[in-house]
Parts: sequence; structure tokens; C-alpha cells
Amino acid sequence: MRVCLLRQQACRIIEEKDLNAETLQGQIVSLYANPVVYEQTHEHALQMGKPNAAYDIIDLLKNICKRGNNMSIKDRLMTYAEVLEHEPMKKHTTF
Repeated sequence: MRVCLLRQQACRIIEEKDLNAETLQGQIVSLYANPVVYEQTHEHALQMGKPNAAYDIIDLLKNICKRGNNMSIKDRLMTYAEVLEHEPMKKHTTF
């Protein structure tokens, strides 16, 4: 996935060995200093996103629970899935 995001110009990657305050700040400043690159990166990331991912996970959990044998775990997962299903999705800022 990381390579795919990078290939689609939807992210920037800092290798863990290079990650420190200075390199992170440099990447952030670089993006904000170039609004065209910022907007392109943002748009590419949105295009790769899966807006219904949370609901897909909820459906998967429900299907797993329907097949489960342990009722206490099943009931607990169903409760969590139902709560999550009715939670409003929060918008996240990406760059």
C-alpha cells in the first residue's frame, strides 16, 4: 500500500531511520510552501481513499458475528458494530 500511495503521489514517505523533528518539519514546510504540490497530493490521496471503509468493516464484523459460536463475544461485537454504524463519520484533514 505504501508503494502504491507513493507511486500515485498521494503521500510522502520518511524512512524510520531518517524520521526526526527536523525531517518531519521539512516535509510539512515543503508541502505548505508549494500550494500546487499540496493540492495535488491532497487530491491524489482522496482519489485513493475508501469513503465507506468504516461501514464495510462494520458489515464484515456483523457477518463474522452471525457465524460465531461464542455468544458473549458475538453479542459484544454486534453491540460495538451497531454503535459504530450509527456514529456520524468525522472528517479528517489530509495533506
